[in-house]
Amino acid sequence: MTSKASRTSMAARNLLLTLASLLFLFLAAELLTRLLDPRIPFQGDDDAVWSIHRRSPDPVLVYQPKPGARSSRPRVWDAGQTVTYTINELGLRDREDMAAEKPAGTRRVVFLGDSVTLGLEVDLEETLVKQVEQRLGPDVECLNLGVSGYSPLQEVALLETKGLRFAPDLVVVCYNLNDPVDFSGELGYFFRQEAQGRLLRFGGYRTGYWLGCSKFLGWLSYRVEKLLALKETRNHLAEVVEGARRERVEEVLGQAGTGSGLRNAPPPAEPTAGLAAGTTWGWVTAAHRNRESWAGVRAAFIRLGAISQAEDIPVLLAILPVFVDEQPYPFADVHRFVAAEARNSGLTVIDLQPGLDGPLSELSFDSLHPNTEGHRALAAILAPEAARRLRR
Repeated sequence: MTSKASRTSMAARNLLLTLASLLFLFLAAELLTRLLDPRIPFQGDDDAVWSIHRRSPDPVLVYQPKPGARSSRPRVWDAGQTVTYTINELGLRDREDMAAEKPAGTRRVVFLGDSVTLGLEVDLEETLVKQVEQRLGPDVECLNLGVSGYSPLQEVALLETKGLRFAPDLVVVCYNLNDPVDFSGELGYFFRQEAQGRLLRFGGYRTGYWLGCSKFLGWLSYRVEKLLALKETRNHLAEVVEGARRERVEEVLGQAGTGSGLRNAPPPAEPTAGLAAGTTWGWVTAAHRNRESWAGVRAAFIRLGAISQAEDIPVLLAILPVFVDEQPYPFADVHRFVAAEARNSGLTVIDLQPGLDGPLSELSFDSLHPNTEGHRALAAILAPEAARRLRR
């Protein structure tokens, strides 16, 4: 009997020793990987923008801001300064003390958009959302529902699932000229997480969370995935997302129908010279001339028009410029096309480009995203129009 108990005790000690050894090896591997810091495509767990998002169960949204998240990093255009991203408990990059219920005597403006609206590379109070709020007075709250990388179709979905709960008196949609195409680095990060989760075959989407927390597991799964060349695995989430968005677009356009009175605006002209015709910026006009890429934006405009009418909430589309100095402005025809399509869907439009003074390049750090001065200049043009819509 003693011999059997002794063998059981020895087996338990051996098991504990083995587990302790494995834990030690894992911690050593994790430490070594963090010290060497190998670059893993779409790992993103140490990136200030990626790390403030979480997976969304909605296949159209894919990801959304993570309540309580906070991250800081040096500014792109000035490493001596730090930009901080903080997500409040409502899931917004906004003030932490903001209440879900609209205070009595307060009017609310909900802002939808992508990384420009979120405020890439600027602090919260520097964003055009808060700059507009300051100009509208103490009885107006401007809520920042901007999400980096979101398309208009995602922005509308976010308005329906979250934005309308805040009882807005006005909705402002900030339209970026890259909206018809997918410019979402965050989306690529979640594609990678999903691919890694499917590769290891346990935990499903949750596996991606642990791979995002561990540098070693992320690196190991990336190397195994690359070794096995699992193209179908990597593309799985992309197919799910594309299918869900296509279904949403077909649903909205199908409901609108040919008898709705909606009409397509004449597409922007094909540029023959200048920046708009070059390889660097030619995609702007091409994306707005392409029927497939434009269908998602058109569906979003139609849905926004329907929400505006059903909820009796005005929707203002603010068209943002590309911050380039070529004269005349090379994308005026694209702005005209977007404005006409939005008005055809029942939206009010303000084009922010004509009101900007001086070299546009001085208002941006990368030609697409405004810097601090750029946000201030855009807000100065947008605020009076927002005030008029609130007084309707």
